[in-house]
Amino acid sequence: MARSCSLLKPEPHRLLCLGAHRDMALKLQTKLAPHFTWCAILTKIEPRRTYSLDNFALLLDTLHPAPEGVIVGGGFSDEEGEEMRRLVEARGRAGDGTPMRFVKVPSGTLERSGPEGLVGTIKELLGEAFGVEW
Repeated sequence: MARSCSLLKPEPHRLLCLGAHRDMALKLQTKLAPHFTWCAILTKIEPRRTYSLDNFALLLDTLHPAPEGVIVGGGFSDEEGEEMRRLVEARGRAGDGTPMRFVKVPSGTLERSGPEGLVGTIKELLGEAFGVEW
């Protein structure tokens, strides 16, 4: 079982999720419980495109409490990921005032590794960023 190094943290880490498909994001969230949860999901493709850089900036400015981090799926290009990273670095503060963490899943991870490989990669990336041992 996964164990969070922040043992005094009674709630999951709240993340803003940016991905291609909402259904996939919701299924993934169940694999990351109890350590992580989404506070919002922006999608690039399905069920409708809700992602834009403006919508992303709006969520960074308005979510309260602010998310502890942002996870960007591999369906976004490296260039799009860098745009988002810069925005998070410029504006992103978690609810406790600490810098918001940013995780970008490498492009093509799902295609190369399949669903279980994707989950493993995401757990590894989030574990490193948040000090969670799976």
